[in-house]
Amino acid sequence: SPFELAGLLGFLFLESVPDQPLWDAAVAGTLTEPKTLAAQVARLLALPRVREGLTAHTGARMGLDELRRATKDPTAFPGFTAEIRSALIGSGERFLADVLWNGRLSDLVTSRRLHLNGALASLYGIDGAGGAALAPVEVPGDVRAAGILSHPAFLTAHSSAKKNDVVHRGLFVYDALICGPRVPPPPPAVAAEIMSLPEGATERELAGLREKNPRCQGCHAVFDPFGLLSERYDAVGVYRPADGAGKPIDQTATLTGLGDGLDGSYDGVRSLAQRLDGSHWLSDCAVSGFA
Repeated sequence: SPFELAGLLGFLFLESVPDQPLWDAAVAGTLTEPKTLAAQVARLLALPRVREGLTAHTGARMGLDELRRATKDPTAFPGFTAEIRSALIGSGERFLADVLWNGRLSDLVTSRRLHLNGALASLYGIDGAGGAALAPVEVPGDVRAAGILSHPAFLTAHSSAKKNDVVHRGLFVYDALICGPRVPPPPPAVAAEIMSLPEGATERELAGLREKNPRCQGCHAVFDPFGLLSERYDAVGVYRPADGAGKPIDQTATLTGLGDGLDGSYDGVRSLAQRLDGSHWLSDCAVSGFA
């Protein structure tokens, strides 16, 4: 009914009861008419409070709340200060606002734009920004050419204190960008096995051990490969093409079991972004994520 529809729109966009224009349209009985409904939605989407709310909702879905809680090992990452974290959060928020209100869905995985200040630009080795205020920078090259997949705020949010995190980065893509079938938490016995994996092993070695373990592979095989594609970005999102010995870091992975345009071999997050760009996976997930 018009009143039920007004209530749904109010709580979706305003996180409250319908405002006066919505209520008036419901009372008039016209809210269920396509033209009136479209006009009300357009009006609501233009309100600053609605844009702020939807941007915050998207940020939470994409993991920015994890960045607010993130801690990094001060020995491994002495440059990750409270000021850097605050600037990264702002950078992530502005990136999402850009996509939501000034761009297209494909920009989520193809944008080269970062919002940087002098400290962030120095940390990530990017020219074009200085001072304390965040400013948009179009980053040349391929290192930051995969939108949210190569954005340091989100790479940092989905990492551990000491190193990048294949599992949580993979789950981020699987859950937030393609909305894969729900993965249950590991049973207690399997969780104990995971915790007992070799402490000094690399993330790729750990992924290989999970792949060989029949009790782990069923779930990890579908999301670990997504995380492996970001191996060249460390726990604070700094790009490092080679390891300490000068050997190129392997950023390849093969996806299987998803089908429908996603299965295949990949080399880095840019290759995944190119596959997601324009795919039904990204658009379907964007819609269902707000349902």
